[in-house]
Amino acid sequence: MVIRLADFNLKNPILLAGGMINDEFIFKAIELGIGAVTLGTYSSTILSTHPKPWLYRIPGTRCFVNSYGIRHSYIEKEKVIRRAISEAKERKTIVVCSYIERSPEESLKAIKFFEEVGCDILEINTTPLLMGCTVPTNSKNSFDERSLIELINDFLLVAMESSMPISIKFPSTVFNVVEAWKQFKQTGASIAHVMNAAIPAFVIGRAGEPYFRTQSGMGGLTGECIKPISIAKVRTLSRMGEKNIIGTGGVMSVSDVKDYLDSGASAVGVHSIIYVYGIKGLGKIIEESEELFRK
Repeated sequence: MVIRLADFNLKNPILLAGGMINDEFIFKAIELGIGAVTLGTYSSTILSTHPKPWLYRIPGTRCFVNSYGIRHSYIEKEKVIRRAISEAKERKTIVVCSYIERSPEESLKAIKFFEEVGCDILEINTTPLLMGCTVPTNSKNSFDERSLIELINDFLLVAMESSMPISIKFPSTVFNVVEAWKQFKQTGASIAHVMNAAIPAFVIGRAGEPYFRTQSGMGGLTGECIKPISIAKVRTLSRMGEKNIIGTGGVMSVSDVKDYLDSGASAVGVHSIIYVYGIKGLGKIIEESEELFRK
């Protein structure tokens, strides 16, 4: 059964999105009355252990490159997750629980955990650079979109063991979002979350070395730079008749929220706004979006 975002009766269209969000921001977002909140992205084991820096702001822009990775397991964060869900339910904020594992089979424990603690929506975070499994490539050593879609679908098949509605957070490397979403929806996904950080992104340090100390030196591009790409994919899905879409990427003001809603999104994800305007900026966009949502 497909469950639409409208079925949750969101207070406003704003969703705190992103893979690794400071716990303080999660609780503050709930306190501010955000419509929905993602509790970070977790796995059963830490999939990334590289040291700081994890974030780079492109000078003169509201664009960022990050290399957060998966730095916490849901087991380690169980108390925080349970507390956040409890507080969210008191304030009628929808909770999205995001995860990734090394293989589809390993994800079953995470799915059962998130179902037991009371998450409202289960999200499969599909960014290939964050995945512990091998990323499919073709002979030119670039992303093989078809194989990647099939791999995501394998994760989705396991997730169907859950009774929670399932969101697929699209990787930026899937360009044919219509065909991908047709396959995911046929398997049982409910929500198309467009999109994750644009990858790969590379930053050169002052001495010419990689800025990030990941194995590849790569990260993902976020912020206002990716809005045109993300909103194009939202519009594409909307024009095929899909209404259950979360649009994320480059949202810095209520004007950006309106752009996503006008393009067919049912909810709008924010993340990088916190790096630019802090908690006050998050509160402002929630308040202004509530007024927009009521019109």
